Amino acid sequence: MNTVHGLLVMRLADMRVVHPQQITSRCNLCNELVGIYPSGQRIMAAHPDVELICERCHNPRDVDVHYAAPGALEERAESVPKKT
Repeated sequence: MNTVHGLLVMRLADMRVVHPQQITSRCNLCNELVGIYPSGQRIMAAHPDVELICERCHNPRDVDVHYAAPGALEERAESVPKKT
């Protein structure tokens, strides 16, 4: 059985704060621009087949998200307000 990993990310347009080291990519479902914090980047490096799913496309019935990526909670303190 093939397992597909999904990483829950936020659309860049919906982010109020950003991380200085975040990167951007696209949601695998809607193709909207999303922000990926360093913790998510580490998940992507460890799992090259990971699918990026934005918070609007995420269906809790499809994927049960209980845990943040390792280091994600500490990154919140490093975030800064998004410049518009």
